[in-house]
Amino acid sequence: MSGLFLALALALALALALALALALTLTLTLRLTLTLRLTAEFSGECVFHLLNGSQKNPNTPLFRQKGFYWSTPRIENRV
Repeated sequence: MSGLFLALALALALALALALALALTLTLTLRLTLTLRLTAEFSGECVFHLLNGSQKNPNTPLFRQKGFYWSTPRIENRV
């Protein structure tokens, strides 16, 4: 009987490990896809600000503060 419980515990641990690995893989894949998409649309230091926010307000990405939208073909320095 103890062998059965051990087998069930191992099966459960393996299932949880596989679920965690799948979740991490999907999360990292989506984050990498977003980063590459932003890098393709915007260049240089602007990508850093878009992903991490600006110095003035770290919680607000730079494109929101400056009035940029995803459809903007290129970034201009607006005041």
